Amino acid sequence: MASKTVGKRVFDWSRILSRVPKEARGDYMSLRAKYESLQTQNTNYTERPTTIDWSFYQTNVSKSAIVADFKKQFDQLKIQFPKDTESDKIEQKKVEMEKEAVRLLEESKQRAEEYKAEVVRINNMKPIEDMTVDEYLADKPDLERQIDWEWENYELVEEREGEKN
Repeated sequence: MASKTVGKRVFDWSRILSRVPKEARGDYMSLRAKYESLQTQNTNYTERPTTIDWSFYQTNVSKSAIVADFKKQFDQLKIQFPKDTESDKIEQKKVEMEKEAVRLLEESKQRAEEYKAEVVRINNMKPIEDMTVDEYLADKPDLERQIDWEWENYELVEEREGEKN
């Protein structure tokens, strides 16, 4: 389950740092320190607890009845570990997030292509010094409507300008 994969991943911290914005570097460093602290704690634990050498205690403790009593109580001790109900939810969330990441990546690629096409279009335009007003406004209908409105309502625009000054 999830506990079997804990601590198995190795992160390229310098590569991640190169993608973190400067404003978030403090948060990144605290996350890394916390991860490394937890990683160190995790490596100190073993999968199975060490077994008790009862014979060692039988020979070294003067009252072997106490050791026998402890051994009997220890053998009767059964620790109920909680059932893992979260690993499936985490795995489902992981699958959903991977699908979302793929979708966002595709959208980003599509936007990048649109932006590249826009750059090509702008680079292929006539220099602004050589354009006529009609050529400039040909692909800007909103600006053209605004200019037409201001031209038709010149007095109203002049009043607004006067109020601002």
